[in-house]
Amino acid sequence: MVYAVASNTGWAEDFILWTLPLSRALQYWHAWLYSQGVWTVAKRPPAAAEFNAVQARIAALDAEAEL
Repeated sequence: MVYAVASNTGWAEDFILWTLPLSRALQYWHAWLYSQGVWTVAKRPPAAAEFNAVQARIAALDAEAEL
């Protein structure tokens, strides 16, 4: 991450490591990754599908508890 930020901004490593807030450094790194075509957010199923899966698991746990 330090290399990516330093090479694109010209900032010294010491500035990046000791002065730049971590949250901002991570934003710059994310922006650099995105500019390189790297998708940094995991793709998830639609919320309805995830909700239905959780409901099914709860129903299965309830059925086990009744035995």
